[in-house]
Amino acid sequence: MSDSITIETILAPLDQLEKNPPISSVETRLRVVASSLNGSDPLRRRAVRSGAISKLKVVKVPGAKELVDAALGGTGTIPAGQGSPVEFEEPEPWPEPVVGAELFDELQRFYAEHAVLPKGGAAVLTLWVVHTYTVPAADISPYLVLSSPTPRCGKTIVATITSNLVRRPLPSSNITESALYRMVEKYEPTIIIDEGDTFLKDNPHFTGILNSGHARATAYVYRCVGDDPEPRRFKTFGPKMIALIGRLPSAATTDRSIILAMRRKTKAELIQPLVKRRLHGNLTDLRRRLARWAADALPALQQADPALPQGLDDRAEDNWRPLLALADAAGGRWPKAARDIAILLSGERAEEPGFGVALLEDIHALFGASRVVSSEAMLEQLNGLLERPWATWTKHGKPMTQRHLATLLKPFGVRSGTVRVGEATPKGYTLADFEDPFARYLPEFPSATAPQVNGHEPLPPKSYPPHSADVAAPISGVTSDGDRVVADVADGKLPDPGMEVYEDEVSL
Repeated sequence: MSDSITIETILAPLDQLEKNPPISSVETRLRVVASSLNGSDPLRRRAVRSGAISKLKVVKVPGAKELVDAALGGTGTIPAGQGSPVEFEEPEPWPEPVVGAELFDELQRFYAEHAVLPKGGAAVLTLWVVHTYTVPAADISPYLVLSSPTPRCGKTIVATITSNLVRRPLPSSNITESALYRMVEKYEPTIIIDEGDTFLKDNPHFTGILNSGHARATAYVYRCVGDDPEPRRFKTFGPKMIALIGRLPSAATTDRSIILAMRRKTKAELIQPLVKRRLHGNLTDLRRRLARWAADALPALQQADPALPQGLDDRAEDNWRPLLALADAAGGRWPKAARDIAILLSGERAEEPGFGVALLEDIHALFGASRVVSSEAMLEQLNGLLERPWATWTKHGKPMTQRHLATLLKPFGVRSGTVRVGEATPKGYTLADFEDPFARYLPEFPSATAPQVNGHEPLPPKSYPPHSADVAAPISGVTSDGDRVVADVADGKLPDPGMEVYEDEVSL
């Protein structure tokens, strides 16, 4: 039995290595070590592994851990509690050529029969599933997002079907950033993230890695691995599906996505139930036909330059280009149908404002006909707006503070000053402070500069989101004087050092 041989004896071939040895010598000696472990138990294998890695590091062998694992891996039992290996099925391609339009039609029907989807949703899912088999021909891989306002809107059903159709599915309800880029680097899987709202919101590092995987040319992250200080490059490019309640926390991720707005099924909407335990087996032929069609179409797809419909912005064109190329290759009704759906879902889409722009919109409505507002009054009004994020702005769901407000306004060149409201001189803002950001970021509002006071005019007809009628109603701390002047310091009240003082003699 090999367990009767000492570990030192098993590792002896590695003692003969000099520093920076040729990789061929390392390979030969590791094979000898591996052969000496025949019949050994898991404990002995782990001990030999640890010793071999240490010896290779002493003689400066790069990638010592990976080499030892390659030599010794797969020959012993994995200890309990250490998880299981990641494995992917590679479907055997269908033995005969596959007609693309017929295959696409069948996929679309399957989705439509088993899930309630928005208009065009089944076709988008079909194109995206095929895309996972043809990623080598694509320079962009659009993210497919299933978003719903509440639970039980069919996202998990769609994700389950998709997991059983795509190439190398990696479904997960939670995945760390290091696991993400390592899995993509090693396996090039299709990432399917369910319950994305539970960990994306407060995870900017993960979101950054996710965003990096959209365009092949820039789909890399760099990390130092283990004890080796030399940076390593990891690929992040590849197809990713995200299912979540609400909207994506990052505008950049939204820009890289095709979004399907899921909704709860009504009693009148009938779908065929899924038997999940049989789903994988039932879809075997479809996966095989997908593999065959993709292999046959790949050379043409690598040269494809599909015509893009008018009405898509630059990022939407990027997202739809690989899917339109697939539609053209499939033929039949798909070239026209895919372009119609692209316009339906992404054409002339309104730019979703980031939090900074959304804040400017609310402040614009808050001022109304007023010219000066204290920071305290502004926060009171902002935190009182329904269906806006300010009242639960902090990580723990507490309202926005003056510091948060100042941080969001700083990139727009807006800072607070000392203003006069009646006899008080609190910190606050004037409408003139916002002239430039309003003109640059809120072009849909009537005036590109500060509006002129003309009595108590109503709020602009277009404000986002719709506010209650009293949003810009007169409040304590808001004044309507149109002059912006440095005040005489009165009544011994001194402004904060370095702050401008804006005076108004009329308090609403």
